[in-house]
Amino acid sequence: MAALEITVWGEKIRLNSDQDEDFIRRVADYLNDKMNEVQSNDATLLTTKIAALRAAYMIAAECLLMQQEVGKLEFAMERIEEQLESLRL
Repeated sequence: MAALEITVWGEKIRLNSDQDEDFIRRVADYLNDKMNEVQSNDATLLTTKIAALRAAYMIAAECLLMQQEVGKLEFAMERIEEQLESLRL
């Protein structure tokens, strides 16, 4: 497990992770992008806590939508595998 310091929205965060450094930095970049997106979409001054919660919501929503798409693809793959199997018989 490696320890790495990243900066998210100006805040330094020390992480311990089993992931490699490049992956952790990509996650930090993604989170910074989301935080900046939240800030640019809200004309009022946001506290870091509110901005973080909004970014977390956006990321969670993206994750759930991707999980739904994966489920649909898995279902389609199962149907295709069944059709292939029936053609082999």
